[in-house]
Amino acid sequence: MFFIRNWREYLKNFSYSKIFHNDKEIYFNNICDSINNLSCSLKTNANTVIGRGSINTSLLFIGEAPGEEEDKLGVPFVGASGVLLKEMINSINIDINKVYITNICFWRPPLNRPPTEEEINICLPMVKEIIKLINPKLIVTLGSTATKVLHNKITNISKVRGIFSKISIKDNIYESIPTFHPSYILRIRSHKSLYMKDFLTIQQFIKDNNLYEELIISSK
Repeated sequence: MFFIRNWREYLKNFSYSKIFHNDKEIYFNNICDSINNLSCSLKTNANTVIGRGSINTSLLFIGEAPGEEEDKLGVPFVGASGVLLKEMINSINIDINKVYITNICFWRPPLNRPPTEEEINICLPMVKEIIKLINPKLIVTLGSTATKVLHNKITNISKVRGIFSKISIKDNIYESIPTFHPSYILRIRSHKSLYMKDFLTIQQFIKDNNLYEELIISSK
């Protein structure tokens, strides 16, 4: 254990690839402290919601922002959208506790509106730190907001869903696949078959890259 006097400055220059497996929790806790210290107007009426799951994973899901239930519990994707997301993850025989799930924005916007560009820009540096720390083999962006922000382009989610592309963060390149946000599927049930198709594509990627063993639901 060691003390870092200026954590934010340290993050700018640190290579996460050098972190020993057992030290990941230490660095993650420091990232969480940095998130809690961010200055954002949303914090006045909302709890901080960072993420859930395992930081020692190869599969990362990133959504938009917490909803009402998430705000109450301080955990992302625990409301109706979370129930559907868990259903989809389980449908491809992956344990939801073996992936990591977070959002582009760490606080619930009023009336569940999309986060503003300013709110996103406050959170984005720490989202990128989480990505670099986890170093996933695949990032699944859920919905148009996360897809636009991380892929750095404005596009219709329906046109890019299910198609692999690269995300660049500093010197690191990550494989990514966009799909619908589960809240969209709850509104437009007729698109659930497309949603399932995207998750089957995710499943095939996991199989092709020999990642299934670490993510699969354990048989009891």
